Amino acid sequence: GKSSPAAQQLKQLELNSKKNRYETGSNDSRSGSPLRREALELLNRLRDLARRQGDANRSLKQIDLELRTAQDNPRREAALNHLKRLREQQQRLLEDLDRLRRRVDRSQHQQALSEARKQLNDARRQLGKASEKLTRGQVSQAVSAGIRGRQQLTRAGDRLRRQAAGRFAQATRSLRRKARQIA
Repeated sequence: GKSSPAAQQLKQLELNSKKNRYETGSNDSRSGSPLRREALELLNRLRDLARRQGDANRSLKQIDLELRTAQDNPRREAALNHLKRLREQQQRLLEDLDRLRRRVDRSQHQQALSEARKQLNDARRQLGKASEKLTRGQVSQAVSAGIRGRQQLTRAGDRLRRQAAGRFAQATRSLRRKARQIA
């Protein structure tokens, strides 16, 4: 059957986002309104951060297991070295998230992005906790906080996608009304 225009637009937004995942602003003129372009860029960055945090969470779980089961010093040292690299990776992820938050704060579309900002702040708190727990060597607690942070990033992306699709549907309806008035 036919799906609603909003559902079709949401699907198109997702397809465009997947198609342009690694492209930068060079194709922005094709993407529609400035808000829609910005939402797509933010969505891509959120997906990347969530993916990276998911990868870090999986590695942390593995290291936690290795640290618990290591029966000799060389294995334990290798796990500790891997943990050190993951702490640095987690710190870079936090820095990237902070850059994204600053970008949202400077946006011309602050009102439209207010809900995404809240989700980003929640994700920042959780990822900050994960980083803090890693620094203290509390790997299992870091994994838990990292999982919650990834969930927040995913929610922020989902909400942003729905918001952008809704605004696009609203703009389309407005254009249709104007076209009918002209005709």
